[in-house]
Amino acid sequence: MPLGVYLLTIAPGPLLLKLLGGMFLCFAAYELYSHSRPQLKVDFPRWSAFPVGVFSGAASGAFNAGGPALVSYAYAQTWSKERKMAFLQAFFVFSGAIRFSTMLGGGLFTPDVIKLILWGAIPVFTALWAGSQVLRRADPEKLKQAVYFFIGLISLKYLFWT
Repeated sequence: MPLGVYLLTIAPGPLLLKLLGGMFLCFAAYELYSHSRPQLKVDFPRWSAFPVGVFSGAASGAFNAGGPALVSYAYAQTWSKERKMAFLQAFFVFSGAIRFSTMLGGGLFTPDVIKLILWGAIPVFTALWAGSQVLRRADPEKLKQAVYFFIGLISLKYLFWT
């Protein structure tokens, strides 16, 4: 995260967002295209978790957009869908705790912000419950394709609407 915040101070934000969008678009296109062509598939080696984590932290610190890199990494693994979700949830809880403590230490939680958090908790927990019900029934390959499709859409936003 500190690397991402530092990048924000030295590089133009719109340029960084376009670079981020371009990387996400290339990765999503590769995954969607290689789905029907197994000979193009490349497995990420175990050591690649560290650079992906660094990139995700930097993107999170700079743009609050660290998720797509981690989701891409998780879905490139041959793990079960439950293991992928457990990995992602653990990572998001950990990074959220870091972000929360940083914001709390910086005095960013005003009474209005706390009120919004409490009002937002109900739909968030409802959506989490509904998502777990869908995950239980979802076909892993269709879920993977849907994830990369949405990463592609997010990347278009970064490329063209920043």
